Amino acid sequence: MKTNYHIEGRQVPRRMYGGMYCTVRIFHKGEQIAYLPLEYGCDSYILQRAYEWLGEHGHPQLKECYENGYPKYARSQYLRDVLHSSYSIITVARKRDL
Repeated sequence: MKTNYHIEGRQVPRRMYGGMYCTVRIFHKGEQIAYLPLEYGCDSYILQRAYEWLGEHGHPQLKECYENGYPKYARSQYLRDVLHSSYSIITVARKRDL
């Protein structure tokens, strides 16, 4: 099955204090539709940023919550099962490779 969205995250380790910085690119049918700039965070935070961006730009159902405030959709499940998206996270050595 061809995916509609592909989320590409790139992360680079902080040299002195630990942790990671990341950037996110979102592709729709092979064309880049979004670039989310450098921000502190890694791994699941990359998916969270993409999920929030998609919720603000054309997928308002991602923001739906139950009465107790919990979201109706799990991030990874919705991205995979409903939007048919794939993702990759790449760790690079230098900040300029982001």
